[in-house]
Amino acid sequence: LQTLPAREVMGTSLTHLDRDDSLWHAHQMMQRLRIRQLGVVNRHGKLVGILTQLSILEIFKPGIVYGFIENLQQQIGTLKREKLELLQSLNKNVETSEPENVSGLQEETARDYLLALISMRMRQSLNLEEILETATLEIRTWLQADRVFIYFCDPNWNGIVSIESVSAIQWSLLGVHIRNDYFEKITTDTLIRGNAIAIGNIYTAGLERSDIEFLERFQVKSKLIVPISRGNSLWGMMIIHHCAEIRQWQDAESDFLERFSPQLAIAIHQSSLLEQSQVELAERKLAEAQLLH
Repeated sequence: LQTLPAREVMGTSLTHLDRDDSLWHAHQMMQRLRIRQLGVVNRHGKLVGILTQLSILEIFKPGIVYGFIENLQQQIGTLKREKLELLQSLNKNVETSEPENVSGLQEETARDYLLALISMRMRQSLNLEEILETATLEIRTWLQADRVFIYFCDPNWNGIVSIESVSAIQWSLLGVHIRNDYFEKITTDTLIRGNAIAIGNIYTAGLERSDIEFLERFQVKSKLIVPISRGNSLWGMMIIHHCAEIRQWQDAESDFLERFSPQLAIAIHQSSLLEQSQVELAERKLAEAQLLH
């Protein structure tokens, strides 16, 4: 190291981005190119600085996060005022609307509010397990279903139920292994496109006898499958089961869950990014400590 000149090991090119580009764009470039730093240039193409993965983590400093919180509080106040104005406007429309239109409008407004409320509760945590627990509890409560769990899709479609919400302990599947061929059969283009699959009665839905017997083992009478996508691939599925009796799912319920799924996917992705950044930070600190010794 004392005799080797820097020119022997230095890079001759540096991937760069504009200083006005977002940190999200920078993070995506680092992930795509598998690099840990980028050059930052001005509008004349002159290098003005270096952006590293640690630089991105600077946004999580307490002072900056506090600034974000203040900004969010102001936005929440604005949203509350806008919501009040919207409700006042809706009330005026309701007074002049036909009775059947009034009911539909109220239901749609309630679903929009619920979607925003659940999304906000999920964003209160960056811990993946807490996010999934919140999602399953909120959806089960809203649907008044017997069981809701999230199934992670590994390459072989094997998995164990580790996150669930149930209305009674007898419906619990915690620790139960779900056989891979069952999920392979339902992995269709419908799910990949983000559409939910609703089965109101497993006995009249045209399922194979082996699949019916498999579902009977877990007291399933009706089920609703909601895909959780990550980009163009399937990350996992939210499974809703009704066990006590047959249930015919409403189109509005499927539509709501299809709108909810991207919000859950975003929360999962943010949590994964933070976890990855923490791992990389720990690795860098370890490498620095080894160099110092």
